[in-house]
Amino acid sequence: MRKIGICALLFSVLCSCFSCTHPVKEREPNCSDNQKEIQSVRKDTFPYPKIPAVIVDTREKKRYLLAHYWDEYTFPDATLVNKDITEQAFVNYIFLLGDESLTKQQKEESLQSFCIKFIGQKSLIQERFMNMFDNYLYNSNSPYYNEELYAVYLRCMLQTSIDEARKSTFQFLLSLINRNNPGEIATDFPYYLPNGKSQTLRSTLVNGNYLLLIFYDPECQNCHQIMQQMIQNRYLNSLSENGLLTVLAVYTEGNKDVWKQSLQEMPDSWIVGEDKQTIKDNALYDLKAMPSMYLLNKKKEVLLKDASYAQLMQVLQ
Repeated sequence: MRKIGICALLFSVLCSCFSCTHPVKEREPNCSDNQKEIQSVRKDTFPYPKIPAVIVDTREKKRYLLAHYWDEYTFPDATLVNKDITEQAFVNYIFLLGDESLTKQQKEESLQSFCIKFIGQKSLIQERFMNMFDNYLYNSNSPYYNEELYAVYLRCMLQTSIDEARKSTFQFLLSLINRNNPGEIATDFPYYLPNGKSQTLRSTLVNGNYLLLIFYDPECQNCHQIMQQMIQNRYLNSLSENGLLTVLAVYTEGNKDVWKQSLQEMPDSWIVGEDKQTIKDNALYDLKAMPSMYLLNKKKEVLLKDASYAQLMQVLQ
């Protein structure tokens, strides 16, 4: 996914720009070149809404901006939709949606209006915006990854005129997101050790106060790289070797030969198993990216869901 920069002072900059917007003077007979340049700039600039000068309260400005963010945008223009300015505007939008001073209702109303607008366009435009929602809010490697906001988006999409097949997909994703959230008991599942003996997550003994649950696939390049960092991490392995942390790594892809070949790389202090695709077949966990890591306490309650390697190490350290 292409990374697009965003300024931490986005809102203050946007507000100053909106409040200082001046109308373009009418074209004079000898200014045709200047007018063409102005039209070109307009075409390549996202049309942010102008915040009325009577609105001076910062919170009210945010609410107005969120409510009217896409009002001036030309949705039918497929050329505009495919330009970077649209993607940058989208990034700014989800950044604004993440503002904690905004209420849940305000976010839902804005998203509902936005979804209705782009779903009413051609399929190419629909796909463009839906892909951006997936890439930025649902991709765990995205700096804007936000399952809670993505769930709001899914609920809004279910209220639009999308086809039944797409609605079914969104409903499934919504149910998947609502599983194994922090504070909940992690869903139980069976797994099998290299000697063939079966275990379950619930019956797994936890040394120390934490259980690190890792779902992995050694054939995934990104997963392999992160797993190698974890395997070679002396601090992580010292916790496991000294009984302060239990690590359970479960292979979920169903290829027993691939799993057996990867066993020699795994630390002796880790519990390593394979689930014979039980988790994927029954959608017990949301395995949208590998490795998928959960930090549990001794009671098997979820502390971290789908954590990154950096987040995990920050908590453990």
